[in-house]
Order: sequence, then structure tokens, then C-alpha cells
Amino acid sequence: MCLGIPFQVQEAGDFGVARCVAATGEERLVQTLLLESAPMPGQWLLVHIDMAIQPLSSEEAELTNEALLALGGARDAAVPVAPELAAEPAAAEQLSMKNREGVS
Repeated sequence: MCLGIPFQVQEAGDFGVARCVAATGEERLVQTLLLESAPMPGQWLLVHIDMAIQPLSSEEAELTNEALLALGGARDAAVPVAPELAAEPAAAEQLSMKNREGVS
């Protein structure tokens, strides 16, 4: 599944690129060439793989961020991580790869 993440424009560049920040504080340079008009600082954008897909109202951005937080919380609650795997990320990745390959 692919998700778009709301990012707020901090600074719009001249060449179809904007410096944006997500609600989590993550900063990215986002391509804005697919938008009908150049974004303005403070505007929210729906971003997928560093490409702005569409502008969002602040209400849409807030609702989307709330939904993403709820999905993350549901994922974390549904898939408990064993303490030994949490301490060893490489072991968790190996187990994940085995599960994908159907190897026990």
C-alpha cells in the first residue's frame, strides 16, 4: 500500500522544489512540478515519495495526520516485538525475511 504524507511548505524554491516539514518534524525537499501552481509557505501538500501530489487544506492535513497516527498505533499494538528482537534489529530483519520466504 502506498501512502501520501502531509507536509507543510517552509520555503518554495524557483525550480519546482520546496523545503517542507511533516507534523513529525521530518524535513524534506519536495518536488512540486505536478501541482497546478507553485505552493506558498505555510501551505500543506500531500507528498508521496518526495513528490507533491496535491495541495491540502489545514483541516485535511490534520485529519490525515490523525489517521496515520492511528494506523501506526494499531500496527504497533497488533505486532508485538519480542524483547530480544527489539534489541537486535538485524535478528528482526532476518526473521522478517524468513517469514516472507516461507522458511521456518
